[in-house]
Amino acid sequence: MWVNQNNEYTSYLAGKVYVADVPAGIPAYQIWVNEDAIESYIEANTVFTRLWGVNWLQIVKDFAAQEASIRWDECDYVETKYTRPLITINQDWLENIDVDAISIISWLNSQNVAASPISITGEVIQAWAVVVWKGTVYPITNKMGDNTVVTSVVVDDNGTPLVLDTDYTLNVDTDWSVTWEIWKSYITFLTDTSWVGTGVDIDYDYTPNATKYTWVKSTVIQLPQLIVKIVWCPNADSKYNTHYLVNGSISWTITQWFVDIAEAGSPVASPISFVSNIGWYMIDKIERWVA
Repeated sequence: MWVNQNNEYTSYLAGKVYVADVPAGIPAYQIWVNEDAIESYIEANTVFTRLWGVNWLQIVKDFAAQEASIRWDECDYVETKYTRPLITINQDWLENIDVDAISIISWLNSQNVAASPISITGEVIQAWAVVVWKGTVYPITNKMGDNTVVTSVVVDDNGTPLVLDTDYTLNVDTDWSVTWEIWKSYITFLTDTSWVGTGVDIDYDYTPNATKYTWVKSTVIQLPQLIVKIVWCPNADSKYNTHYLVNGSISWTITQWFVDIAEAGSPVASPISFVSNIGWYMIDKIERWVA
């Protein structure tokens, strides 16, 4: 649900969506027997990628999806009904999607074209006038177009260069957890240091992207089998639900909207679904209502 409040949109979505390739060697599913073992195997052997910009998330289980009547001979027959539930995870995907982050789910591809290198001189760390503490992180403003670490970094304390891996380390944020922006380079200071002047500044080079092309192959292809993981937001007792759809595939209609969000009053999105595939199963780990 989205609510327009002073031209700002507030989402009440209570879950996160992750996708990954199905890991090799995943144990065969045995109902009521090895759900915990499969969950442990998935978590130990899978690298999940989070889908950002998800709205209207839901899981639909259709237990009447496959009914069959079986005729045993030419005259009399016995009607047998069985179900193989069709499970669908539905959501809307906002137009600010990052195609690089979710390329594993479909045939979307992107091509980065490097621009000319840019040199930054004297990017000031202004927040630390006297002391910087060990473990303090400074996100570098600009990032490389190819998602690598920025180059030619010089951390300078009023004319005195600091030493890499002695005074600080240089890394790239691969999962949003440090800088809240994926592939951003950041400095982590290794010592408590009192600065001579009002702070430090940094010099570095980075190469942005000049162009990014995206395209869709309009052909018949075999979609990859995926694991889709949904993690609910925890409640006041830190209990939450986790859902795994194993061997699912994507069902997606790309809708390109020509809508002015400010005028329309709601964000534009394309529907995207993950549907159970052959050999599917779903594990629901329910903890929210455990006493």
